Amino acid sequence: MKRRLKETLSESRWRHTEGVVRAAERMAEKFGVNVEKAHAAALLHDCAKCMPLEDMLAAADAAGVQADALERSCGALMHAAAGAALARTVYGVTDPEILGAIRFHTVGRANMTALEKVIFVSDFVEEGRRPFPGLDEARRLSMENLDAAVSMCARLSVEYVRARGETLHPATLQLIDKVEVSMNQTQDLALKIAKILDNKKAENITILKVDHLTSITDYFVIATGRSAQAVHALYEEVTDKLAEEGLTPRRNDGVRESRWIVLDYLGVIVHIFHPEERQYYNIERLWMDGTNQVPFVQMED
Repeated sequence: MKRRLKETLSESRWRHTEGVVRAAERMAEKFGVNVEKAHAAALLHDCAKCMPLEDMLAAADAAGVQADALERSCGALMHAAAGAALARTVYGVTDPEILGAIRFHTVGRANMTALEKVIFVSDFVEEGRRPFPGLDEARRLSMENLDAAVSMCARLSVEYVRARGETLHPATLQLIDKVEVSMNQTQDLALKIAKILDNKKAENITILKVDHLTSITDYFVIATGRSAQAVHALYEEVTDKLAEEGLTPRRNDGVRESRWIVLDYLGVIVHIFHPEERQYYNIERLWMDGTNQVPFVQMED
């Protein structure tokens, strides 16, 4: 695969590809994405970049890869669709995740997979990029918060296209809207859970933003019940109230003992402690970095 790519890509495009592979592998490890798939998608993401536009069109059409009129008018856009076609017909890739990451690495789309996001961002932040305003911040975010990095890279792409007076592909704006709405909804959910716990007389409620420290979630909501019975009642209150909105935890642990119950709502993980366990495990000390506590005012008794 590498040998064929070197024969078809320019020297500078090959160096860019190597940089994207390294960035994608680092991001995949950080955010729990399959590293082998990230490697393959990064390696092939620009496999059609050096083809004439008419050859890109022919490759995509022959493979049945759809492209809109704007993409078909411009090689800088069309190479993504053509690359997905070549990855399948020439390089033998059949994995739909890898093909999707190649197909949408340039303009993105509203509902990107984690692998697609990794390739989209790594293409933008790879080490060989010439410096420009915002690149250092995008690189920092690429190892801290995947959605924030996607949003940053997409916004910088919009600025670049508009500055050049070129036509902006609407998929990029849809991507920004989708990612940023999702990020805001996650914080809203954390605050909503804290409010539910507060109304049920939970004590010492803390919200921590941990998306820059771990890939498993965006927020921790931590609270204490005065007894095992109170811990269980808090658990029931949270799950019942959120179930009314169609939300169920991906997993729950510790319910039987009710000394430390963990509820995983994807972007928010809830920790409900008995006082002794709260003091013993002191997870705030482990996760607090001094900047990530989200303000929340509890009601007075």
